[in-house]
Amino acid sequence: MIRCATSSCVILVGGFGRSVGTLAGHPRALAEVGGRPFLDVPIREASRRGFPQVLLLAGDPAVGVVEYANSLRRAKTFPVDVDVAVAPEPLGSAGAIANAAERLEDEFLLLDGESWFDFNWLDLRQVGTRRPETRITLALRRHAGPGRYDAVDLRDGRVREFTPKAVEQENLVGAGVYWCRRSAVGDVSPRDSLASDMLPRLAAAGHVAGWSMTVSLSMSAFRKNWDERKRQSRRHSDGRQLFSTGTALLIRMLVISIASRTCAGFRAPRRRSNS
Repeated sequence: MIRCATSSCVILVGGFGRSVGTLAGHPRALAEVGGRPFLDVPIREASRRGFPQVLLLAGDPAVGVVEYANSLRRAKTFPVDVDVAVAPEPLGSAGAIANAAERLEDEFLLLDGESWFDFNWLDLRQVGTRRPETRITLALRRHAGPGRYDAVDLRDGRVREFTPKAVEQENLVGAGVYWCRRSAVGDVSPRDSLASDMLPRLAAAGHVAGWSMTVSLSMSAFRKNWDERKRQSRRHSDGRQLFSTGTALLIRMLVISIASRTCAGFRAPRRRSNS
């Protein structure tokens, strides 16, 4: 197991803003995929990458998230310390990060708990440290067709701005993985959104870097199938969660993982030798 430069991996679990949905009272990050909560996937990868601590940022409802973290600790499912920071009031996604600022290290990895994009997360730190003014570094992917993602204007490794994505074009969009400095949340208001407020503001000030992956795959089959799972759930009056597409989602995630590792040009940035 590789030890990383920080011990802090932070995961936005749900309950912040309009983009987050729930099913049967639980954040969709806890939806079952292959018989286990989806959150197992990023937590397992965080453990594999050498993060000894994982902090889950939970909004409303948070009961399921707390119960999930407690079950991991009791069963010792992963060799990491999983804790939960519960928002004391309705917050935006950026506001939730700022609310947990005292529990964050100077640098930390931030993940969207509803998405999966497979690469070596630690490579983002190498990209971000190339410029001392960088406060947050985004993993970027290519996406074509309709979607809720803003297009990212990336030039010379610097994110210049975020713009509404044209449906007919392929654009760079965020992949839900960020390497952050704690100073990035210094000017955040409680209701601020990460995507709509915090990132555009930091980009305008020249504090956002980006790393474009050469993989043109959807990072979140999970989100694509969310509406279908929700419709299936509503058809059952007893309120049970039925995720009949769980196995298909797991297979698709594995395909994305394998393809991203074998796609031409998908390599980590290398440090130049001083010799």
